[in-house]
Amino acid sequence: MNLVEQPIPPAFASKVMSGAEAKARVELAGFYRLVEHLGWGDGIYNHISVRVPGEPDHFLIKAHALTYEEVTASNLVKVDARDDLDERAGVNKVGFTTHAPILRARQDVHCAIHLHTIPIMAVAAHPTGLRMVHQNSIFFFEKVAYQDYEGLAEGVEDQQRLVDDLGANRVLMMRNHGAVITGAGVEQTFAMTLRFVQACQIQLAVEATGQDVVEIPPDVCRQVAKQLDQHDRGRGGADWPAWLRRLDRIDPSYRS
Repeated sequence: MNLVEQPIPPAFASKVMSGAEAKARVELAGFYRLVEHLGWGDGIYNHISVRVPGEPDHFLIKAHALTYEEVTASNLVKVDARDDLDERAGVNKVGFTTHAPILRARQDVHCAIHLHTIPIMAVAAHPTGLRMVHQNSIFFFEKVAYQDYEGLAEGVEDQQRLVDDLGANRVLMMRNHGAVITGAGVEQTFAMTLRFVQACQIQLAVEATGQDVVEIPPDVCRQVAKQLDQHDRGRGGADWPAWLRRLDRIDPSYRS
């Protein structure tokens, strides 16, 4: 049996929810744990969200006071994207105002992550942003938008600006801050996050040599981007279950 498709954990037995929501909770909790395992965490801050299957106006997000290694499938908070929530509802205010407007405006987005790894923050302050210096960069060719830094996103106007600046792109690079990476689901968003972190790391490593940087020409990027998309639709689908198997060997408590 695929570990992603395991029966609903006992902790859910007393909760009224669909099997699809239970599966989404397990996958999102796994995503949080993997972020911490890979060294991308930031204490209790930053956030990952996933739309509740069959409930397009609702999404799951971690409780504000929990660190990523404390997140489990059952302690994720279910919220309405149409509300205006803050810590009194158990969720981070900035986290809610970052994720809710994206999920309201982009019906193709079912999962999003906001994070501040050092390579991402460095490239966010880079005058040219993400450069096409490696195959991993090509996953984001013509799919990265940029937003100038204006402080924390807490008001209604900030939410609309975030939606407008992201547009139809996959990634919003928040200048002097971090990034929001979006996807069609947990599986795709995790894969894109891993690639984006690595793309930023590779760019900084190449630039640190002080030598001229060899960038991939736009026409080649466009062609390879199609190949990479087909890869993800095919053999790349085995990647996410493998990560969950790894996580199960480390600490399966995220499923509870």
